[in-house]
Amino acid sequence: MERGAGADSLSNELLDSICLIGPVDRCMQRLRDYRAAGVDLPILMAPLGVDGARTVISAFSAAVVAA
Repeated sequence: MERGAGADSLSNELLDSICLIGPVDRCMQRLRDYRAAGVDLPILMAPLGVDGARTVISAFSAAVVAA
């Protein structure tokens, strides 16, 4: 990034290791894994767009209520 490579410098492996990317079920499992590893305040950012944001908020809020 510092050398101007921008998004090209972010590999799929890097993004997968720090982001919740993919189907909701996979993201929920990854979030449980992060919490089991000691992450107690994850920062979740919904995808751009109203519909995508509503879908993510709905899925994660249901999981929080169930927990």
